[in-house]
Amino acid sequence: METTEHTELGNALPIANLSNNPYLRMDELGIMHIRLQRFDENKLPIPMGLELSVGEIIAMAGDFFTDANWTVDLELPKCGLFQNPTKLGKHLINTPIRPKEEDALIKAYNNLAAPDVTRKEIDRIYTITNAEYLPFSETLNFYAKQLMFYFRVKNYGEMITRNQTHFTPWSIRVYVLGHTIALRYAHLAYELRQTADSAFYQSKNPDFLSIKQLHNDKNEALTSSKLRDLADRYEALAFCMEFFTFHYYSDHFATGHMSMIGDLRVVLKERFGMWGNILANNLHDEVNRVGVYTINPYSENQKPTQPPTRSRGDGKVDSCLNKFNRLGCLTGMTASLNDVQSVLKGGELPQQKHYAGLSHLPDVDYNSRQHQPLLVFSKGKVYYRKELSNIKIVSPVEYEALRDNPKSHGYSELKNSWDAFVLVCKLRLLPCVYTGAIKPIDDTRLKEILADEKTRNPEREPIQPPGCPFENEATVFSWKSPRAVRPNKDLLDSMDGLKKFSLLKSKTHAASGENMENENTVKLGI
Repeated sequence: METTEHTELGNALPIANLSNNPYLRMDELGIMHIRLQRFDENKLPIPMGLELSVGEIIAMAGDFFTDANWTVDLELPKCGLFQNPTKLGKHLINTPIRPKEEDALIKAYNNLAAPDVTRKEIDRIYTITNAEYLPFSETLNFYAKQLMFYFRVKNYGEMITRNQTHFTPWSIRVYVLGHTIALRYAHLAYELRQTADSAFYQSKNPDFLSIKQLHNDKNEALTSSKLRDLADRYEALAFCMEFFTFHYYSDHFATGHMSMIGDLRVVLKERFGMWGNILANNLHDEVNRVGVYTINPYSENQKPTQPPTRSRGDGKVDSCLNKFNRLGCLTGMTASLNDVQSVLKGGELPQQKHYAGLSHLPDVDYNSRQHQPLLVFSKGKVYYRKELSNIKIVSPVEYEALRDNPKSHGYSELKNSWDAFVLVCKLRLLPCVYTGAIKPIDDTRLKEILADEKTRNPEREPIQPPGCPFENEATVFSWKSPRAVRPNKDLLDSMDGLKKFSLLKSKTHAASGENMENENTVKLGI
C-alpha cells in the first residue's frame, strides 16, 4: 500500500478502553498516539522522545525504517515447494517461532524506535510523499519522489529491493512473528501490574523472572511505582510491535502483493537483475490496478456459498471497487488488536493458529474468473503475455491451464537479460502502446465462464455487480499523462453510505478520465 493509505487505515482503527498510561494518548479525533519504546540489550523498553500516531507507525515500518537484512534470519520457503500458496501460508502459521526470528524483527523495529529518529524526519517523508515536484506528469513526479527518498532516507534503496516479506504468503510469517512478540509483552505488562497491586502475586513467566533478576543484580528494589511504570512501558511496547507488524499485515490486502506475484518477486531479480526488478514492479502495478477476486483461505468460517470479493491494491485502497477488501483489512487489524487488549486484561495467550487477524487475510480465489497476468512463473521458467496491451478475462480452468502451460495460452518465455531489457523498454518507454487494458467479452463468453465457476461450486452465490464506474487508468503511466487527483476518502465513504442506506438513490458520475461501462462489462472488470 501507499504511505498515505497505510496512515489512513491505521488512524481509522477503533481503539477503546485504554489504561491510564502516560505513554499512550488519544487525540480529539479518537486517534491513538504512542511514545515509542526501544528494546535495550536486556529487552527492557526504553522510552524515546518521539511520539507517533498508529497510522504513522504502520506507514513508516518496513518501507522507511527497518533493517535491510533482517529477513535473512527468517525461513521463507518458495511457493513452488508447496502444493499451493495457501499450503505454504499454513506452514508459516504453524511453524514455531524461533528466538533468532524474534531478535531479527526487534532489530528491524529498533530502527524506527531509535534516538536519532525525529519528528522532523517523519514529516520530511510525508512532505516528499505528498510533493508535486513535476505536477505536469505523474510518472516523472513518481521518479522524482523516489530519487528524493533515495537521497534523504537511509538505506532506502536496499529496503525497497529486499522486500519479500511484504508479499503473500511470506507476510503471514511477519504477522505471526510480530503478533507473538506483542502478546508476549502485553502478558508481561499485565503481570507487572498484578505484582504492583499485590505483593502476594506469583509468576513463573521467564520474562518476569528475568526482570526481577536484573534488578536484584543491581541491588535495585522493584517498588510499586517502578512496577507500574514498567507495566506502562511494556504495554506501549506491545502496541508498538503490533502496529509495526500491521504494515506487513495490511500489505497482504493489496492485490499486487498477493500470490499471483508469488515467487516472481524474488526470481525476476535473481535471474534478470535490475531489469527483472523493474518487471516485478510492472507486474505488481498491473495487478494492483486491475485487481483480483479473493477469498479468505485461512478462515475457519469461510462458507462455500460465499461469493469472492473484488479487491484492488496500492493506490486503489479507497476506490469503490475495493471497499469490501478495505473493510476486511480494518476488521482484521481490529480483531488482532483485540487479542492484545484481551491479554493486557489477563486473558489467555491464544495459540498461533488462532491469532484473530489470520481469518481475515485474503488471497487469490482460483475458483473464480481472473485477469490474465502480465508474467507467469511455471515449471522453473518465466513467461510474459504476448499481447501486452490486451488483458483477457479467463475462467478458472483456463487460468489453471495457463499456469501449467503458458506457451500454449498466449505467453512467450523470458529467456535472458536481453529479453527482460526489451520488455522493460516496451512497458516503460511506450506505455501508450503496450499498457494493458481489459478486453471486453460477449454474452457467450460470459456464459462459458459462469458455467465453469458453477461446476466448481454449484451452491455458490453469484458475484454481485459493484455499482462502480469503470476506472480507465494505465498500469505504467505515460510521461505525458497529467497527475491524477486522488479521491477524498471521507467523501467516498459518505457516498457509499448514501447508496447503501438512503431512500434516495444518488447518481454516480464518472470522475475525470473515467468512463461508465454497461453492466456486463463492469460485472467482469475488477
